[in-house]
Amino acid sequence: FIYGTTSVLLDRQRERSIFTEATGLTDTYANRGLSGLAEEILARTQPDRVGDNVYLLAAPDFRPLAGNLSGWPATAERQGPWLSFPIQRQMSGTAEEHLAHALHVVLPGDYHMLVGQDTRAQERFQSAIVDVLIWSVAITLCLGIGGGLVMSRNMLRRIEAINKVAERI
Repeated sequence: FIYGTTSVLLDRQRERSIFTEATGLTDTYANRGLSGLAEEILARTQPDRVGDNVYLLAAPDFRPLAGNLSGWPATAERQGPWLSFPIQRQMSGTAEEHLAHALHVVLPGDYHMLVGQDTRAQERFQSAIVDVLIWSVAITLCLGIGGGLVMSRNMLRRIEAINKVAERI
């Protein structure tokens, strides 16, 4: 229950955050045009700002124009406007494959925009919850077995005392 509830809550929070980002960028496109949107995406993909976010502005033929993805994801799983796809991230000097979850927005002029997040942090958090739950069950079992042994020994001592009294009688 804890794992399921937390997963749903984190998914909703991530999607709400992505939707808010996409709405802001769509407003930038409406107010400042394609070049203004490209500048904003470039600013958001600076190393000190990007974090776990994923951005891609693409031409009508899906050719990348701006963002921190090298190209439109070829192996994306689609659920409505949402895409899930693998990305390469540099972690401690080595490339690691992570999963990204992004919103696909079709802009006026048939331009395409992806706004999303790397899901690795959420996966680590969910893994930590599973580890804690496993340890909790293991400790509870050990305490239950240990308590059961102590209680049964005490009960057996009392029964043995009753047996000895009964034998003497």
